[in-house]
Amino acid sequence: MENLLADKAKGTQPAGAEQPAAAATVVDLMAALRQSVESARESRGEGQSEDATVHDMPQRATKSPAKKAGASRPRSA
Repeated sequence: MENLLADKAKGTQPAGAEQPAAAATVVDLMAALRQSVESARESRGEGQSEDATVHDMPQRATKSPAKKAGASRPRSA
């Protein structure tokens, strides 16, 4: 350990140090996601040409807001 610290203090490469590996393979996450979604759709029997159906949601009856509690009055002694 002392040799390692001494080499680092001198600014030299420590003996036995591993060199960084060559450029790693970069994974395209969006492509992987698209492939995963496509395979999930195919397993459910959905085709790629089928679009989602869009329709208006029914309107709910609106409720009046809850009444606020009034300020408490100080109690007289």
